[in-house]
Amino acid sequence: MKVDLHIHSNASSDGEVSVSDIIDMSIKEDLKYIAIADHESIDNVQNALDYAKDKDITVIPAAEIFVSHKGKLLHMLGYGIDIKDANLNEEIAKIWKGRKEGVKKQIDLIRSKGLKIEEKEVFDYATGDIPLLSAYIHAILIEEENRDHRLVHGLTNDIDSIITLSREAFGVGKELYAPTYMPSSEHLIKVIINAGGVPVIAHPGVDIKEETHILDELKEYGIKGVEAYYTSHTKEQSEMYRKYAIDNGLFYTCGSDFHGSFKPKNKLGCVQTDNNMQAIEGIYKYSRNL
Repeated sequence: MKVDLHIHSNASSDGEVSVSDIIDMSIKEDLKYIAIADHESIDNVQNALDYAKDKDITVIPAAEIFVSHKGKLLHMLGYGIDIKDANLNEEIAKIWKGRKEGVKKQIDLIRSKGLKIEEKEVFDYATGDIPLLSAYIHAILIEEENRDHRLVHGLTNDIDSIITLSREAFGVGKELYAPTYMPSSEHLIKVIINAGGVPVIAHPGVDIKEETHILDELKEYGIKGVEAYYTSHTKEQSEMYRKYAIDNGLFYTCGSDFHGSFKPKNKLGCVQTDNNMQAIEGIYKYSRNL
């Protein structure tokens, strides 16, 4: 049984594919369970549930939300959430309000470091009316005169460069970090659980690596699973996180992080666990909405 529990639709500002197309593509890939987990958005969840009705596929309501954990930026997945939950919707609205108010502050900070950036380019790259971090980075990388800047030297305008600049310059406490509201990991985990959902840490091989003490802390806060199998994880990383999950009473999941052309290597269903059923059973066990 094939699944993909980390998919982005055009409700993510860096996604581009409609949920109907995602579901049709997933059926062609013989995926039986999928989760549309957009960035700080549940706008497309009901559309996905409606379109998948009476089709040979199950859509699990989900979202992916950035959190701050002791100065580190992490990504938290929430599965089986109640998309009508008032507190969850208020939290998402608060995040977007902070980002909207922070656009000028972020652009001013970038310019203060000697980098050229045009506001028009930022918004041209954003799918919605509020840009994600990737839109600012894209607007920096397309400017030829930024090529020799110490923060940009050697980078190109591709996904690997966007990720590199994000970590090295825009992370919490870094030179281009312009703080806006971001929930703490502990708070967001509580919000997900109170919405009847199941918190799972996304792609630890990207954000946590070997710092498994962070997983220990997140487990204390209430995560129920670990995304052990992810497109960019090595076999060794996937095995390490799978073993961690088993040893600590958690389930482990797989996710492609499909976005469309923004992440061309992240194909639907491109990674699978050795036992997908334990992931599905774990989500259904802890969710109050499935």
